[in-house]
Amino acid sequence: MSFKFPTIYDFPPFFTKQIHSQTLETQKSHWIQLILDYCQYNKIWILSLNGESGDSALDHVDPQDEDDDDDYAEVTKQSIFTNNKIDRSLKSEFIMEIYNEMISKEKAEWVNPKNHKHGIIVYWHTLEEWANIIFEWVSASLTCILTFRLTLQGRATLC
Repeated sequence: MSFKFPTIYDFPPFFTKQIHSQTLETQKSHWIQLILDYCQYNKIWILSLNGESGDSALDHVDPQDEDDDDDYAEVTKQSIFTNNKIDRSLKSEFIMEIYNEMISKEKAEWVNPKNHKHGIIVYWHTLEEWANIIFEWVSASLTCILTFRLTLQGRATLC
């Protein structure tokens, strides 16, 4: 089963930055939720500037490059920001705006704050929410001794 995109994803204006401020805020909110849902479904932690997932999308980035000038990357057909069905994709500048909004809402952070070319780390949950999820999981597991191996295997292997 593959990720099911929301119906708004097939709406061409969704891929064009809106000029009305209230509409723009709603649009960015929809994009942020889409990114979070997509990344959680596909277990993606790192998203490149062009919307590709994982470290392989970042192979072209020089780790020694401290230059943060040209932050924009070409959006590809494999990107979450491209809908091949309607032949639309977001502009790089708007992707950066969405990423910055995610960071301000603590839903992401830059892999390297000095060089945005490395992309973002996506938080499906805020760090506080992750802490609570882990705490609740450990608290429910206190009826038995937990080894590191059991901890890595997850909920299904609890005593």
